[in-house]
Amino acid sequence: MPKKIWLWLALCGISTCAVADEAELYLSDDSVQGRYITSAGRIGISTGELGAELLINEQDDVSAAVDLNFIGAPAGMTSWTFGAGPKLYAATLDAFSVDENYAAVAIGASAAYALPLMVPVKVTGQYYIAPKITTVGDAEDLSDFIIRVETQFSEAVTGFLGFRLLRTDLEDSTDHDLDDQVHIGVRLAF
Repeated sequence: MPKKIWLWLALCGISTCAVADEAELYLSDDSVQGRYITSAGRIGISTGELGAELLINEQDDVSAAVDLNFIGAPAGMTSWTFGAGPKLYAATLDAFSVDENYAAVAIGASAAYALPLMVPVKVTGQYYIAPKITTVGDAEDLSDFIIRVETQFSEAVTGFLGFRLLRTDLEDSTDHDLDDQVHIGVRLAF
């Protein structure tokens, strides 16, 4: 267990960064993820969100990702928001043996629907895919699917329950799931 301490510290650093617009932490039975979300204006892009995440699972896999998501609501569809953009993944499978590593550039889309309830509840989903041509290292391709139900407890706190399937096809023709669990989490706005 001591070999994982540095990974936990890095994860906590991502999830509690004081200058973040939002910091998110989720837990499942086999994984933990921290995510930091800020305005893309920090890198000179006037619209969109910039995110960084770190996922650690029970198999000692470590996946880091950075994404740029352009979000908007179509005219007349106030309950819906849509997004799209690129995401860069880098991962090592079994971080302490460093046998299999890969990087991938994915493209993806997201959607969120605010349910017409008295309590602020949203259903959100996102899907990213990196084909073989944009994947290097020991992986052939990558797919990342997340679906969640979110509720806002206050202006600064949102809780969520979701499912994620983060899968890569390895060069030896096996599938490797970095995350395939139901998760529960919280997002804090700063």
